[in-house]
Amino acid sequence: MICLNDKTNDKTAGGIFSRITEASAKSAKIVFMGIGNFNRRDDAIGAHIVSSVIEGRLGVEDYKNSMRFSTPSGDKEVLLIAAATTPENFVDEIIDFSPGVIFYIDCADFSDASIKPGDMRIFYEDSLADPKAPVSTHSMSINLLIEIFKRKIPAAKNTFIGIKPENIDYDYSPDYFKNISPKVIGAGDAVIEYINGEVLPALEAV
Repeated sequence: MICLNDKTNDKTAGGIFSRITEASAKSAKIVFMGIGNFNRRDDAIGAHIVSSVIEGRLGVEDYKNSMRFSTPSGDKEVLLIAAATTPENFVDEIIDFSPGVIFYIDCADFSDASIKPGDMRIFYEDSLADPKAPVSTHSMSINLLIEIFKRKIPAAKNTFIGIKPENIDYDYSPDYFKNISPKVIGAGDAVIEYINGEVLPALEAV
């Protein structure tokens, strides 16, 4: 989970998805990285979103944590990464991919008290609560990832899709999905539907 200040943008799913579509249209290569801890209830939502899209394309037996898609002409490519708690494991893959925009999907703690569990926002680097603080509950903070990518792929735009959690207590039961709050799952389902319906239809797995 990451912590944010009040510099958020669109407050509706439609507005958020329009922003993603607009940013994606400007780049030939796009990354969607799902971050989250499957043992911390709602904190799993980012990883759940991307892993669900990948599993829907590959099936359970052939599942892998990263998957690349491309148009037949190769003029548009999308890299999906279900990073869970170890985004550092995919740094080299992202650098080699050299995207124009990286979308980080994670649950987020907003300073705005009016934001309710399941609410979603799209935000940018200046929305991080403290640029020097470790703002992630995962093994590598989002800030450190940003600094690496700024040096290695300076043209890449870092954009975040944050979902407000209701409960991030630890729970080690094997079926993590049942532990995610209904409103948070609802937001996740909307993102999954958007990626499948708007981002990937014209692309094939490569």
